Amino acid sequence: MQKRTVSAEVAQANIAIENALNNEHIMKKLAAFNYNLKRMQEGKVLKEELEMLESVKQDKYGQQFGKDR
Repeated sequence: MQKRTVSAEVAQANIAIENALNNEHIMKKLAAFNYNLKRMQEGKVLKEELEMLESVKQDKYGQQFGKDR
């Protein structure tokens, strides 16, 4: 099994969230599983927070193990 990076998982989540939010047919189908507009927007906010935290982590990693040492 291939390891997936956090960035790859976030990118895939972003595609799913954006496609759902931009397609009424998908949103209607997701509503049957309790994924309404509010919940999808909350997911988008969490995804954006995760992107920011992953960026900070990568920056810290680079500072610790980067070529500047």
